[in-house]
Amino acid sequence: MGRGLMAMTTCRECSQPVSDQAATCPRCGIAEPGRVQNLHPVPASVSDPAESPEDRRTNAIIVGVIAAVAVLALVIGVASQSGNDDESDDDVASEVAELDPLEQASIAFLASPSSSDVKRAMDAALSATGELATAENYSRAGSTLVALRRENGSDEMRVLECIPAHARDPRLPGVSFSNAAALCSLIVTGAMTP
Repeated sequence: MGRGLMAMTTCRECSQPVSDQAATCPRCGIAEPGRVQNLHPVPASVSDPAESPEDRRTNAIIVGVIAAVAVLALVIGVASQSGNDDESDDDVASEVAELDPLEQASIAFLASPSSSDVKRAMDAALSATGELATAENYSRAGSTLVALRRENGSDEMRVLECIPAHARDPRLPGVSFSNAAALCSLIVTGAMTP
């Protein structure tokens, strides 16, 4: 397979040089750093007249966060499946790209937890949601968690620690890492009660 040239762009979050094909920024950890995002919350499509305005608002928030995470996970999944055999001239970007997803998460997460702490928490969260602990799932989970932090300020490790207890919450439309992470993100920020 031939090697092509990789275009460089600037990260939309931290303005550092990054490959236009990078799944995450090596400096700040934002997903798809070369793409401009415009995510809007999706309102709940069906309202129960017996629901209180607070319940409708909570449901709308959950649906919006889940939709945003699902779109993000889909985009990241498509990007990760396309592959990338190009070589980068940017030493920092190529060094970070060579790190495994757990080391990348350790760098990108708040307070820079150790890779072993990230692995332990991710393994528990992925297991609770029925997903395998693979490099691809670590990468997707890390990107999802960083995106949730950027969206609503939730600490990635606190979200990971919340997931095993709430993975099968009846408020979730289905058991998945992204759904549980979205719910736990709202819980750890106080936007929703456990």
